[in-house]
Amino acid sequence: MLDLLGPGDIVTHAFHGKPGGLFPDTEEPLPQALAALRRGVRLDVGHGSASFAFDTMERALAAGIRPHTISTDIHRENVPGPVHSLTTTMTKLLAVGLTLNETVRATTSAPAESLGLAGELGTLDAGSAADLTVLDRVGSTIELVDAEGATRTSPWLLAPVAAIRAGVVHAIRKAST
Repeated sequence: MLDLLGPGDIVTHAFHGKPGGLFPDTEEPLPQALAALRRGVRLDVGHGSASFAFDTMERALAAGIRPHTISTDIHRENVPGPVHSLTTTMTKLLAVGLTLNETVRATTSAPAESLGLAGELGTLDAGSAADLTVLDRVGSTIELVDAEGATRTSPWLLAPVAAIRAGVVHAIRKAST
């Protein structure tokens, strides 16, 4: 199917650990995936209950493949785990080697570009919507779990503190445990 995709097309759930993924039975990425990336096909994380593996992401990063966008396939069944939230997914990407700048770009301006909304969304430029989420880096060691049940440890967790929508600040309430 990758051979049918062109510039701007998006493959979501791209970093799962199942057969038929980026890495067949070798350490090298699927040649069709590399060709698709050269043509401008974009890879999205799309973390869901069965669609994100630390091992696959680490292999992709080692091969020079980085996610274009970071999203979740979140619903009420995977909020308790393994997904939890977009900010937890962002923390997982940081834990495997993405920089904070790469991670923020992949959840803000890169998705806006993918939707043809660059300069309108995902930016703080004058004239843009400027809706944003304020994040805090909460310093406590956390064990992160992927869709395969594998774990990685992070020294901190990104956590939302407030959202700003249309100029109005909305504090985010902590969920009770």
